Amino acid sequence: MVATEYLTLDYKNGKLVTLNDLIKPANQRAVQNLLRRSGHCDKEDVTRNYIDRLPENYRIAGNRIFFKFTKYEIASGAAGEVEVYLSLLTIKKYLTSYAVKLLKI
Repeated sequence: MVATEYLTLDYKNGKLVTLNDLIKPANQRAVQNLLRRSGHCDKEDVTRNYIDRLPENYRIAGNRIFFKFTKYEIASGAAGEVEVYLSLLTIKKYLTSYAVKLLKI
């Protein structure tokens, strides 16, 4: 199976930025619930109700964080890979201090 994988890098510090570096582990369930309730999806007819975790596969573009779900993970196979995103400002209170500084929000 072919899948897209994103890597987020902190060039200044030469570090790979993991999900735990961005979102406090204790807050990941709250962000998952926000994603399920109010995340924006890149495909029509995909329900977000099947989001049962935050994937480690994410990217940041502009003022948004996009979570990439693999084929079949939250939708039918015909939908392929699915991205669901939230505004970084929406989840700012759940971010680590490192993330707030790194993303300048």
